[in-house]
Amino acid sequence: MGSLIEYFGYILIVFSVPLYLLIKLVQKQIANYRASIKDGSSTKTVAMNRVKITLAKLLFYFVFFIFCGALIPPGFLRSRGQGQFTACESNLKYMGTALEMYRTDNDGLYPDSTLKLVPKYLKQIPICPTAGKPTYLYEVSSAHSAFTIYCEGRNHRKAGISKPNYPQYKSKEGFIIGK
Repeated sequence: MGSLIEYFGYILIVFSVPLYLLIKLVQKQIANYRASIKDGSSTKTVAMNRVKITLAKLLFYFVFFIFCGALIPPGFLRSRGQGQFTACESNLKYMGTALEMYRTDNDGLYPDSTLKLVPKYLKQIPICPTAGKPTYLYEVSSAHSAFTIYCEGRNHRKAGISKPNYPQYKSKEGFIIGK
């Protein structure tokens, strides 16, 4: 539902300014036409043709902006989803670095929980920008020598990630992205 509201917001932005300018242009042309009729000058046909041309331009621009409004917002939504996915990857890398620092300080062992990283290695546990809530899960091996941290759920569909629990960051392999 949120993406539908965002889509209509983009359409409103695309249409509002050009439509306002076109309305002002038509109002000016109509005012010129009315002024020429009041003067009784012989420019009635010329003024009438100007109004017809302006209305044709209005129709053309209206169709053009509808076309742009249909093409541009989906691109904005995709780029926003990709940006949120990149921020999620950055959070995972940040947490992975903190886990490596913890390991260096603790005889080569990773912690049982990411809560042990706060406040010495992390100010706070980051949250996924797409989900807007804590979705990062941490799994450590039984010997505390390897870990996997990932974004739980299917939060990154807008970025083209269809598998659940991605992106993932593993201590031995680095990033794993499931498209």
